[in-house]
Parts: sequence; C-alpha cells; structure tokens
Amino acid sequence: MATVSFAGATFNTTSGTKTVVATPQLGDLIVIVTAHTGNTSAAAPTDDQADGAVYAEISACACVKVSSADQMRVFVRGNLIQSAVSTTFTHAPGTSTGGGLIVWGVRGLARTGSNAARQGAKQDNQASGTPTPVLGSAALTGNPLISAAFNGTNPGGITARSSPAWTRDADGGYNSPTSGLDGAHINSGETATSIAWGSSSASAFCSTVVEFDTSAEVRGDLNQMPMILPEKYRK
Repeated sequence: MATVSFAGATFNTTSGTKTVVATPQLGDLIVIVTAHTGNTSAAAPTDDQADGAVYAEISACACVKVSSADQMRVFVRGNLIQSAVSTTFTHAPGTSTGGGLIVWGVRGLARTGSNAARQGAKQDNQASGTPTPVLGSAALTGNPLISAAFNGTNPGGITARSSPAWTRDADGGYNSPTSGLDGAHINSGETATSIAWGSSSASAFCSTVVEFDTSAEVRGDLNQMPMILPEKYRK
C-alpha cells in the first residue's frame, strides 16, 4: 500500500524564495504544494538531490484566490528519491507578498511526475464556505490523496476531513496580507467524488486535491530498485 509522509512546510510574509529542509526516504515520490500572495509565477520547485530530477505540475490542480493575484499549484517530482540524505526543497517564484510550500513524500508508487496522478480537481475564487474540490470520478479506496486550501485567514484554520479520517499536516499563516495555508492527506479509504474539508473557511479561498495512481506500485527491496530516469531524459 502506498503511504504519504509529511516532510515539512514553510509559509511566511517574506517575499520571494522559500525552502523546506527534510530527509526523505529512499524511493519516496516528492509532492510539493506551492502558494503565494501577490504572485502569478508558474515556476516549478527544485531540490538539491544529485539526480537533478525536475518537477511536473498537475495542471488540473492549479487554482487562484483574489482573481489571479494569489496562486496555489501542485508539483510532482520526475524521479523517485535516490538518496536518503538531508535535502533542500526550494521554490523561487520571484517577487511576492509572502507564501511558501508544503512538502510530502509518497512511498510505494512507481509512477512519477504528472503520470503519478490519477486525477486532480480545484476550486477558484470561493468567497467562503467549506473547501470541497470535486473529482471527475470517485476516488479508489486503495489510492492516497493530498489536498490543500489557501485562504485569507491567519492561520488557515480549516480542519481535516473526518469521514473517512484525513490527517491535517500543515496549518500556517501570516498577517501581511492576511493569509493561510492548510494541507492534508489520506493513505487509503477515500471513495468520494466531492472531497470536503472538515470545516469552513470564513475568508476567500481556493482549494485543490490530487489522487495518486497505485496501479503500478513499487514492490520488493527499494535498495535494489533501478534508477528511474527523470522525465526530461525519457524518449
């Protein structure tokens, strides 16, 4: 069974580049949610692992609040982690009024990059209410999912979905401009189409969810796993 592990988050009011430092496990597939205020860049995150893998965006998950000024995006690494060492995950969107990133490792998947997602969904420019991105089809019970909500409250303060039970991993915020970012995951057991969070947002928000595809899982000893080439080197 594939499992999700929260690696860390950074979300603050400083402009520009943000980083998370964490030690992933061998064979992890890294998933990064980025969210920034006053910024419209589609720049992908990077990391300092030696294989030089690039990150692919899950385009169905890109969303905005406050028209196009505040964007949230989801990126998936184009290669499984090859070295379980301290790694700096970086997002450099250029000038912003704040923001950051949430980093997860999904263990047990063989698909990488955008091919790792079975499906994704988003909500744009919601005035208030319970974040509820709606998938195109029901999630499969054995697949892990990750969701995030980006709002105008410090901290974001939105509780995780309770039935089935999700885990909220991040609940950050800053005051100038007032902003919040929540992230959550579930390893298995989700079968809904509408993925409602556990409470409402009192402020404007956008939200997203991505379901990962376990139809080609990694099996056996990850230490014997062959290198999977980053997507940019594949033909």
